[in-house]
Amino acid sequence: MNQGVATALIIEGLDTGGSLILGAAFASLGMVFAAVGLLTSQIAHHARSAKGFGLAALGAAFAVRAVGDAGNASLSMFSPIGWMHATQPFAGNHWWSIALSLLSTVLIVGFTVGLEARRDLGAGLVPTRPGPAAAPASLRSFLGLSWSLHRGPLAAWSIGAFAYAAAMGSVLNSVEDIIGDNEEMLKYLAQAEGASLNDLFLATLLSYFALLATGYGMSAVLKLRSEETLGRLELLLSCPKSRRSWMLSHLLFALVGSLVVMVAAGVGLGLTYSLPGGGSEQLPRTLLASFAYFPSVAVLVGVTAALFGLAPRVGQGVWVVMIYTVFIAIFSQVINLPSWIRDLSPLHHVAAVPAEATNYRGLGILLAISIGLLAVGLAGFDRRDSPIS
Repeated sequence: MNQGVATALIIEGLDTGGSLILGAAFASLGMVFAAVGLLTSQIAHHARSAKGFGLAALGAAFAVRAVGDAGNASLSMFSPIGWMHATQPFAGNHWWSIALSLLSTVLIVGFTVGLEARRDLGAGLVPTRPGPAAAPASLRSFLGLSWSLHRGPLAAWSIGAFAYAAAMGSVLNSVEDIIGDNEEMLKYLAQAEGASLNDLFLATLLSYFALLATGYGMSAVLKLRSEETLGRLELLLSCPKSRRSWMLSHLLFALVGSLVVMVAAGVGLGLTYSLPGGGSEQLPRTLLASFAYFPSVAVLVGVTAALFGLAPRVGQGVWVVMIYTVFIAIFSQVINLPSWIRDLSPLHHVAAVPAEATNYRGLGILLAISIGLLAVGLAGFDRRDSPIS
């Protein structure tokens, strides 16, 4: 993907050095957090706990970077995300920031190798606690069992979205001073005629948090596949309950959880935006605007569910769709792509609320598509063999 970004920018006639350093900056950031993932896999025994530690590290990096932007700029240099931005593609082209990321990756991997030699085989450095002798009554239903599996990740994603959104919302009142006369940034934000710079920036942030909510929803649906491949589904299907009820219980938390993450981001943005200078009306206004982005999230959740029902072996390939959506969201204003390519992204069909009026017709179509995809996934799972290894 990073090579593709650099190649696309070069094709568009942008500076080759800046294009290459932008691609390298994205790649180096991914390498750092890939190393963090290796580290957390040694600490935790279960994949879910390792992912939680990794998300916490990512959230901390976002928070440090955001706080540094809002105040002391030197604080940003304690975050890998700050190192990525310090490269200043097309402006400074600072390769030393990438070197810093590569050095950190090597150090983290080396430390991880040392930890791997010290831990017990098949266990993590942090021992797992024994569970209760008897299962609570809440686990006697598919809904209760699904809630016990999703509540931890949902809490982590929601808290992370709220914290990062609150940090970003704190700079909304000074966005005109930050952006100033930066023509490239103004071009990037120019999505709606006559809208204020604050609303354009707010709409851009909400679209990014919609991508974050999508990430949670897709990972929640993919939990279905992990339960199947680990052999737990066979035991559950031996109960006198339908296959669809089991899948529906997970889809419920995938959809509702995505909405919760989106709302948490809206509350975080609106809360700090409404501080002195923003106005008390910003919180309900921002929160209401966050709902407009949910239908696009639901479509990608539906795509994931359809793949699980029809082609579970290639279900993880849905992340390619996610990467494509992220690429369109970030670069569609910079790269002059054909309209049909942009139209393939569901987020492209959502108006830039609150800078633009809500497109209720478009949102209704997106919701209808998501319902159809969910129905296809349910029907496919109901008819196929399980498990499929």
